[in-house]
Amino acid sequence: MDVLKSISKPARIMSVLLTIVGVSVRAAAQAARRAGFAPHSIDLFADLDTQSAGPTCKVSDYPHGILPALQNSPNSPWIYTGGLENYPRLVERLAYERPLFGNSAETLREVRDPENLSRVLSEAGYRYPTVDGNLSQQPRIFKPLRSGGGRGLQIVPAGDPQPVPSGYYQQRFVEGRPVSALFVADGAAARLIGSSRQLTGEDVGLSDPYHYAGSIAPLRCDDAVNRQFAELGSLLAGTFKLRGVFGVDCILQDSTLWVLEVNPRLTASAEVVERATGSNPVAMHVAVCGMQLPVADSTSTTSEPCSIHGKLIVYAKSAGVAGDRFAHLINEWNGGQEIRIADLPPPGTRFASGEPVATVFAGGSTETDVFQTLKEQSAQVLTKLDNVL
Repeated sequence: MDVLKSISKPARIMSVLLTIVGVSVRAAAQAARRAGFAPHSIDLFADLDTQSAGPTCKVSDYPHGILPALQNSPNSPWIYTGGLENYPRLVERLAYERPLFGNSAETLREVRDPENLSRVLSEAGYRYPTVDGNLSQQPRIFKPLRSGGGRGLQIVPAGDPQPVPSGYYQQRFVEGRPVSALFVADGAAARLIGSSRQLTGEDVGLSDPYHYAGSIAPLRCDDAVNRQFAELGSLLAGTFKLRGVFGVDCILQDSTLWVLEVNPRLTASAEVVERATGSNPVAMHVAVCGMQLPVADSTSTTSEPCSIHGKLIVYAKSAGVAGDRFAHLINEWNGGQEIRIADLPPPGTRFASGEPVATVFAGGSTETDVFQTLKEQSAQVLTKLDNVL
């Protein structure tokens, strides 16, 4: 079955309410609005551009505050973005309150179990960094079981015998390029939407070298890698009954993929893949989960004929405040059709060192040019923050 066939021609019906829940849902809310939905957002930031997409509820007590926020939201289907996959019991409880369009708590438990994923991939002949046995004689990584965005990773050098901390699991360290792939699945098979290079703290000088910092799409790779991606997506969809849009993080070593983890929901790289391909991830996700699509005014965020698109999360290098100078920059950069900066904080928002400030976007003809532009834009954003008095 072609899981994209059913969403190639959106039905022309009135806008439908859709609740979106996650740590940060701005990108999904905007994609939902472009697809013709009326999004209701629940996240930790309530950024200005999230609010412009529709009603928004800011949750400060994460994840405990999500349940009452959903209970007080309109009675509509809901989808989740990053962060909720770490709380399957909460997903199960939320699904009792409102119809869930996405992967169930049971699926989350199965696909997010490192030993389970290792077994499935190894039996199918895929490379997966070892998670069991004695790895102390080679470099390894301790990863939180409730991980997200590369936070909290601990690198352990070869020969260090320290045990795996409670709440963590270990993987063999693999050298290579961090990449990701985005799929849409119907519970039995999957279709590759696109792939991207993952930008990390190491690329932009963050203190945490493995912290997620952005994405550039499409990933320039050979046909053999694309075949590995496509076959991998269908294996995972069929084995774990994945439904909707999901992502897979990998290390690309020459032309070989090492699978790191599966993100069974809309991913941070989805909006960059959308810019590169014109495929609306929320439209695909909701359609394959069973809802008829409303009319879409536009399914793509691409405003210029660029071949490469990227985004970079700007992290504060010192404490600061988003004041008038920051507001002027937003007006300057987003004054035309092209959106160059997103995840816009309300005026007066204070940032501590290391906290996310905003997200910048760039397009170009080469990956190198796009990355350079993103870094330049990031530096400009930081110069517009006012010092904390």
